[in-house]
Amino acid sequence: MKLKSLTLGISIAFLMLNCNPKEILEPTIDFPAFVVIDGDTVKTRDDKDKISKRKLLSIITEGDAVILPTGAKLKKQKYDKKNEEILKLGIDDPDLKSKPLRVVASGSGGGYTNYNNESIEFSLPNLIANQMGVEFNNPYFDINDYNGGWAYVNSNDNLTGGPVPKFKVARNNLAVEFIDLDGNPVLTKIKKNTRIDNFVDVTGFGNGYNQGGDLPMSVHYKRFDTNMKYDQRVLQEKFDFLIDISTNDDQIIKNGFDGYIPRKIEYVSPGGIPSQIPNAKLDFFSDIAKRKNVKGIIISGLITSPNLSLNIVSVDMVRKELEKYQKGFLLNQNAIRILPDSKIDSLLGTKVNMNIKPFIRNDEKITNYTNWEATETIKIYDKPIKSKLANQMLWPELDLNYIYVQVYLGKYITHDEVKIDYKDLFEDNFRGNSKLRNIIIANEALIAINAHYGTTFPLYNTRDFLK
Repeated sequence: MKLKSLTLGISIAFLMLNCNPKEILEPTIDFPAFVVIDGDTVKTRDDKDKISKRKLLSIITEGDAVILPTGAKLKKQKYDKKNEEILKLGIDDPDLKSKPLRVVASGSGGGYTNYNNESIEFSLPNLIANQMGVEFNNPYFDINDYNGGWAYVNSNDNLTGGPVPKFKVARNNLAVEFIDLDGNPVLTKIKKNTRIDNFVDVTGFGNGYNQGGDLPMSVHYKRFDTNMKYDQRVLQEKFDFLIDISTNDDQIIKNGFDGYIPRKIEYVSPGGIPSQIPNAKLDFFSDIAKRKNVKGIIISGLITSPNLSLNIVSVDMVRKELEKYQKGFLLNQNAIRILPDSKIDSLLGTKVNMNIKPFIRNDEKITNYTNWEATETIKIYDKPIKSKLANQMLWPELDLNYIYVQVYLGKYITHDEVKIDYKDLFEDNFRGNSKLRNIIIANEALIAINAHYGTTFPLYNTRDFLK
């Protein structure tokens, strides 16, 4: 994430009259006491006591920092009545008929490291809906809480001298009410009676359609301040078109409704104990199927191409360090790839004393490695896979794994003739998905929608998002 320096010409007298020094960080040359967001003046507020203590994606944090909004916004596309007519064809629900096309998004995924207003703005569902020109209401945080649940920037300190990337966490303008006993942030709730169209958990930490039922609610879903199970909360809305992201539900959607057992139908297991098959995802789609002529797209596919974080630390680097202390036996001879984390970083850290180096100090065996190459698990297909569920719903489907693998193999070229490098799908230092990745997926989704339904939604210019 790039920091954007924002400066304001505010007089000292104005500051003295309007600032509570306990709420506002002391202004320095590094950041202003105020920033302007969409024409509104927002105070730079100190929330250091509300920093999340949860560990995200093995991120190594070295303190905190003031992180300011970049101001990046999407340009809204015009609404096209012809596309509306196509996607609303056959819709006879009186609550939808003769009204503008309504698009709703469900599922889990997005993959940005940060969970703030910018990550929501450039989330996959919003990117797609933006090009459709529809009104699409996101669960943005209050403008004063623009850093949302958490935000990170690269750190240049590297206190250990190790090879694993380090980050600083935002200490200002967080949408955190308090930190619970497990170290998770309890976030501010979405205001009552606010229309929301984007229900996708963009943090990627969602618990699926059964959360609020048999599964606990995610940090994100708790913001909706409801006792309803996730699938039922989404189904409370009426819509013409659904964007469903099912990246972790491949086995559920693969066979669709074949062998499907609806909710509340019990079966007796071999042990004689009555039980219930957890079909929240298919329960959700069975209810949608009853809504006449509702259209949509399923975005699915468990990614099998390698995670670039496996390239940060090599086995040779670890073996060389261990041999310095005659400790080579601590790493299995079959190790092929090292999973980088804070302990591995400290082991290899040039600033870490040998007496406190992990593994060395107590002869602890290293277990965070793989004995297989990541490329061994890649699933390569001649063409994208389409699930039975998509066929049964008569919807198009976008196979994420197919796109990722094509990029990894160097075979993917965008609609506007840009060849994508695999590393460009990820944020700097390989944390989460890059904006470019979401632009590519959004364009592919729009291409699939246009091809299936005959719509003419415009695509993004890929070059506008190249690093």
